[in-house]
Amino acid sequence: MRYALGTVGVIAAGVLLLVSASMNYTFGFGLGKTPLESYILGAGSVGADVLKALIPFLVLYAIKHRSWMQAAAGVLVWTICTTYSLTSSLGFAAHNRADTMGERTIAATQYSDLRSELKAVNTKLGWIPQHRSVAEVDADINAILDKRIQKGRSRGKTIAQVTANFTNKSWYSRKYGDQVLNLRKELAIAKNAEKLEAEKATLSSKLENTSTKAVTTADPQQAILSQITGLSAEKVRLGLIVLLSLLVEIGSGMGFFVVLGGDKAKAMRIQAKREAKAKVELAAIAEKKIVLDETKPESKVVEPVAEEKVETKITSPTANDNTPSRRPTVPLISSNELKDYYVDRIEMQDGTSITASALYEDYCSWAESRKKEPMTLPAFGRQFGEIGIQKAKIAGRIRYINVKLKSNDVSLEVNNSSNGRLMAASA
Repeated sequence: MRYALGTVGVIAAGVLLLVSASMNYTFGFGLGKTPLESYILGAGSVGADVLKALIPFLVLYAIKHRSWMQAAAGVLVWTICTTYSLTSSLGFAAHNRADTMGERTIAATQYSDLRSELKAVNTKLGWIPQHRSVAEVDADINAILDKRIQKGRSRGKTIAQVTANFTNKSWYSRKYGDQVLNLRKELAIAKNAEKLEAEKATLSSKLENTSTKAVTTADPQQAILSQITGLSAEKVRLGLIVLLSLLVEIGSGMGFFVVLGGDKAKAMRIQAKREAKAKVELAAIAEKKIVLDETKPESKVVEPVAEEKVETKITSPTANDNTPSRRPTVPLISSNELKDYYVDRIEMQDGTSITASALYEDYCSWAESRKKEPMTLPAFGRQFGEIGIQKAKIAGRIRYINVKLKSNDVSLEVNNSSNGRLMAASA
């Protein structure tokens, strides 16, 4: 479950980092005057964003190794990168929100105008009295105008001809004028209603096409938060922009560290506890004066004898020898390779210790530097243990007591002197 959550956290942090890098690249790209400047600014924004996510691990590594100057420089660089990324994301979010809200404002305004126009058309249609269709009224008017006179001097002529389309004051004009006038009024009403119905159909069609794309408010989120908090719409809009930028930048900058840094910090704490416990146990060993078993000759290590050749055997004093006994430079070691390694890299010092794994790793490095095939860990431990050096289990790890590795300079000096002695001996 822990690894599953860690995997999900890494994926989420990666997505936020990708989003942040894309936002910063887009904003930086838009600042360039030429294509080259745009690409340079965009690439710089992406580099700062990626570095922002990596620096926390580097700072943790520097603190672990007590490199305080490197840690302080990392914090400074992280602050600069995060600030730049934050300002870039703020610019991107503000620009994007302004464009989006502008489009929504225009759409909302158009939608509101269409609804207002449609309402006005419906109001006008409500004022229109009952009427027939334009075709029906027009047919009645034409029937009167086309009616022919059956008697008198105007026999055979139409009413329209006799009345000159009701522009004279003839008897026929007076007789049919009011009827035609009423019909023409009705015709005008019918035509007006027909025009309003066509306008209504057009407005309704536009509303159907825009109602799914527009809302009555350009920014519903801003409006509802403004009502809840009592803040002005401008302050709410600014807060939303800052919140989005903080989410992306902090999530992308610290997401990986939060997900992956916990195990590293825990390992550091465990290692620190082990080292502290090892120091306490070593101090206890030193106080109790735990030393090598000097009853075993092969476990005795003496000061170097000023001779040309390195002695590899322990010389026990005879009965007639009045000189004080001395321990040899190198214990009795069956393996010439291990003897050379002991001379080059090992020295005895009270109160010190080294882990068996660290000693074997140093031996492997020593063997590889001399193009030798290192022996296996069990064989190395068995032969090294035959020397008689005391081992102890401290903080759960096997350590060799009163043993330490020589420094590189000392090792080089011993190695050179040893090679010189060997060359002299072979000559």
